[in-house]
Amino acid sequence: MQERLEINFKGKKYTSKPFNVGNMVDLEKAKAMLSAGQWGGIYRANTLTGDESLVMMQTQAAISIFFPELLEDLKPKSIMELGIKDYIDFRKLYTEKIEKWVNSHIEMLRDTGEENDKSNQ
Repeated sequence: MQERLEINFKGKKYTSKPFNVGNMVDLEKAKAMLSAGQWGGIYRANTLTGDESLVMMQTQAAISIFFPELLEDLKPKSIMELGIKDYIDFRKLYTEKIEKWVNSHIEMLRDTGEENDKSNQ
């Protein structure tokens, strides 16, 4: 499993910060802040705009935590201020690269938890 992730965006190479346990907490805090504490309500509403908004918030949160240099290079400084066409590039980057990388770490934690549960039976 990769500790760091390298991505290319708009012709520039970015390397993530190393993945650590605190990143999981930071992601959840960032999503809570971006959703003004309404993450669960938006999720449960199960609407097209709500679902897309959740992806936007996840994208912003992940890039701000793992690739802050990318946001520094961005004009404007927030993905939330992008037009639709520009945002689509970020969404694709997130879903094809970053989300898979983050999820691989989450799965490793789950697998470890399941192994511990089995050994305690």
